[in-house]
Amino acid sequence: MIINVISCNFERNGGGDAALWKAMHDRLASHRPHLLLRQEVWDASKDGETLADAADSRLGLRGYIGEGTFTSVAFDPKVFVSLRGFSAGAISAMPFTCRALQLLEAGEDSLPLTVASIHLNYASVTYRQAESEWATTILDKARPVGPNKVSMKLPGLYGVDANSYPEPRPGEIPLPRAEEIKDKQHLVHRARRNAAGQWEMDTEPDRIWRVSGVEDVAWHAMDNKLGRNHGLAPTTRATTTHGPAARPDRIYLAEELLPAVVEVEVIDMTGLSDHDAVLCRIDTGVLADELAALYRLREQNPLYAPAAS
Repeated sequence: MIINVISCNFERNGGGDAALWKAMHDRLASHRPHLLLRQEVWDASKDGETLADAADSRLGLRGYIGEGTFTSVAFDPKVFVSLRGFSAGAISAMPFTCRALQLLEAGEDSLPLTVASIHLNYASVTYRQAESEWATTILDKARPVGPNKVSMKLPGLYGVDANSYPEPRPGEIPLPRAEEIKDKQHLVHRARRNAAGQWEMDTEPDRIWRVSGVEDVAWHAMDNKLGRNHGLAPTTRATTTHGPAARPDRIYLAEELLPAVVEVEVIDMTGLSDHDAVLCRIDTGVLADELAALYRLREQNPLYAPAAS
């Protein structure tokens, strides 16, 4: 089975415009998401956890929303079961939503996924670095599994609006130059001074996450020539104030699970949001095999099975 994982920043959750809200969810529904990671879910819930804005019923998903209604995770209950929520991003200005999801096809003798929707700080390079470092604790989340109830770290999947840029690699969208960002406040929001006193665009979140053991699925698709698309298209458009088009919206997946990626693409949300969405197609048969293999490896190898604290 091929499932669709979508990360989507819907600007201000439609800002109270019912027609816009419906149009966005119709667009999302047309791509049949099985896992939807949302940012900017303002006013989506009154109870602080269960996604109660009717999006889940419209899309056939079950949803959870994080503290402050900033981010959410919703999933197809025919594909995943939610085991528990995690606290993550304790210093985040817009708290992450983080859930442990078991892939039903993989069965109980497999590792669950720790799935997180992440929205980093808009204005501060320094704050984003701290948030990104804290986000790596998502990969520390462990759960007692197996007959011996060994506490095993769970592989991660992030859907992010990083408010920053990917590290430059051949084929990546070029980083803006300081002179291309006419809004000087926005330059400060997106860049830092180097030792020579020159402005450098912020790529630190991408660097931190890839070092910590997850990879940008768009780059994996590009490197392995997967599908018709590779997902390296911009997700925000060029503006006279903010500079060239960029790719702040990305999906990251544990390196061990990358063989399950089939294709990555960017969904055009023109007229609906200031961000386009990212879609990653995943083969659940391969994913189930990889999660089962990780379960066996981490049960047998104490390096991968830290004792419960």
